[in-house]
Amino acid sequence: MTVALMAVLTTLGGLSAAAVVVVCAVTALLGGVIAHRAVGRLFSGSMLVLARPFVPGDRLRLYVPELGRVVEAELVRIGPITSTLCTDTGLLVMPTGELLRPAPLPPL
Repeated sequence: MTVALMAVLTTLGGLSAAAVVVVCAVTALLGGVIAHRAVGRLFSGSMLVLARPFVPGDRLRLYVPELGRVVEAELVRIGPITSTLCTDTGLLVMPTGELLRPAPLPPL
């Protein structure tokens, strides 16, 4: 199957076999990186949903990299991929796996 696909791409696209191999390798590498992040988030989120260290209504203190600071929030919803938190400024949707990241300690 792979050999047939390469033959079709080289004849129809006018590309050399080496160019087709390089394009396929780059595509596979990018696909692997994207899938790694997605599967990792899904796995960590699913573990949190099953283990239930937090339940909706709990107050959490989290470091939010996008804001660059520690945020105190109430957990509204926990899902396998994203969780919703209610902060003083509004709702915050973040990857569920980020709930496992510890908040940094304040400076001494």
